Amino acid sequence: MGLFSLFQKKRKQPDETVHETNTENVDITLEEVDFSKLTAQDRNRYVEEQCEIILECNNNVETAKKEYKTVSAYFSDIQIIEGQPVKIRDRITYLAKSIVELAVDRKMLFTEEKKISGSRYLQLQQEEDTIVDGIKNLKNNELYLQVVKKDMSALTGEKAALKIETRELLNRQAIIKNITIVSLVCFVIIFSVFIVAQAASGDDYSTWFYLVLFLAAVFAAGDILLYRRTIYNIMITEKKVNKTIALHNKEKIKYINVRNLIEYQYEKYGVKSSYELADLYQRYLETKATREKYRKATMELSDSEEELEELLESLGLYDSKIWLSQVKALCEPKEMVEIRHEYSVRRQGLRKLIEENSERAEVSKAALRKIISDYPGFAGEVLQIVEKYDD
Repeated sequence: MGLFSLFQKKRKQPDETVHETNTENVDITLEEVDFSKLTAQDRNRYVEEQCEIILECNNNVETAKKEYKTVSAYFSDIQIIEGQPVKIRDRITYLAKSIVELAVDRKMLFTEEKKISGSRYLQLQQEEDTIVDGIKNLKNNELYLQVVKKDMSALTGEKAALKIETRELLNRQAIIKNITIVSLVCFVIIFSVFIVAQAASGDDYSTWFYLVLFLAAVFAAGDILLYRRTIYNIMITEKKVNKTIALHNKEKIKYINVRNLIEYQYEKYGVKSSYELADLYQRYLETKATREKYRKATMELSDSEEELEELLESLGLYDSKIWLSQVKALCEPKEMVEIRHEYSVRRQGLRKLIEENSERAEVSKAALRKIISDYPGFAGEVLQIVEKYDD
């Protein structure tokens, strides 16, 4: 629309009645300017300002009218929906209620406290087929490790006892050896005394000599028997010690192997015990169930939204998609009343905006008309400027 046509008097459209609002009314009447006393530059600037005001107000009016048309279409959509037969209205209400409930359920599932991190979930998901056996094997290995440690402890005690017994037998062997030497010396001395005494006195001490000799033989036999017995016991004990050491080494190898296997399983799953791994797996199962519920809720929500959108499109609505963002209004009358009121308020505001901008443009056009009427000498100058904005 050109500026020349804008010089026509404004016609008020019947649908642009402005309802009372709380917006403060501002006096937009322009004070009269003595155009003849302005410089050429100021006159040009004044006319340009009025043209710019007209253009800005025109644009505002056009934008507001488009928005008003859109809001009116939304308002009509409400009337179309509410005017449907009971069967269709019930289906719309059912679908809307399902969407609201599914959205709430899905939100609760999404905001539910996470029982396991995403990386842990992916790890256990990859190990899902073997994790149960892994928990069982880890628990058995932990129990077996305790058994091996207990056996190692028992063998350590047995080895220590055998070593003590060996030391005692060696001490006994030394004592027997010392006693034998002392006894031998004593018998030699006794025999020497008998020989010297018999040579000096001439008496016959053979009876005593043989008696002592018999006693010496008995003592020697007993001492040799005890000494050999002690050596035998030392040999047996040393064999037991070696056998115990061999068994201990065997159990130690078992312990190292089982411990390494357990540490590998701990490192693999990032846990410190089979109990922790079992608890982690339980939380994985709970998270998996929650994710499955979320997935199903999402699919059902998507299906319901798709069906509702298709149903609304079949009614010939201006915009059926917008109802997916305000679906609650389709199943709760109170929400629909609020939306209707919101559209009504927006239309009132738009009507007021159209009228105010139209009035403001009319004031600027009246100012330009007055200049042309009161100062004919400047009319050509004014119209020349106007034509630049009219292009």
